[in-house]
Amino acid sequence: MRLYHPGTPIHAFEPNPRRAFELAERFAEDANLAVYGCGLSDREAQAVLAAPVHAGRLWDQNASFDARRVRTWGQVRSLETKVFPLDALGLDVDVLKIAVNGAEHAVLSGARETLQRCEPLVICALDEAADAFLTGELGWWRARFDGARLIPGDIGPRHAIYAGPACEARLWRAGLLA
Repeated sequence: MRLYHPGTPIHAFEPNPRRAFELAERFAEDANLAVYGCGLSDREAQAVLAAPVHAGRLWDQNASFDARRVRTWGQVRSLETKVFPLDALGLDVDVLKIAVNGAEHAVLSGARETLQRCEPLVICALDEAADAFLTGELGWWRARFDGARLIPGDIGPRHAIYAGPACEARLWRAGLLA
C-alpha cells in the first residue's frame, strides 16, 4: 500500500499487546499509521489469544483466538486482549487485509456496515464461512491476483480477493481486472 499510495492512512489491529506496543513505537513518527492494541471481531469483548511457543520464542504470526488451531504446537501462551467490531470506528476503508487464523467470519461480520458503505477490496485467507458471507450474503465476487491483474472467479492457493460492484468499477478503471 505504501509503495503506491504513500500518504494513505493505515489502521493496523494487533491483538498481541507486546507486539502492538512494539509496532506503535517503531512507527511513532508516521502520522498516517494508527496501531490499535486489540483484535477485530463481531462484538466488543475480552478475549484470549492463543500464541504458540517454539524453541522459547513466541510465534504470534500463528496465534489464534481459537486455541484448537494452535494445539499441535505443544506449548501455547495465552494473551489477554480486547476485540471489537470494525464498524465501531466508522472508518472509510479502501482495502481490508484480514489475517486472523480462523476468525475471518467474525471480523467480516463486525465490519458488515463498513463493507456495505465503502465496498473495499478485501484480501482474506481462504475460509468457507467468510467466502459464504462475502459472496452469498453481500453478493461480492472472488478473484486471484496473478502478479499483475485480478482473475475473477479464481482463488489463490491460500488467499482470495473479494470485491463488490462499486469496487469492481474502480478496479476496471485502474486496469487491474483481467
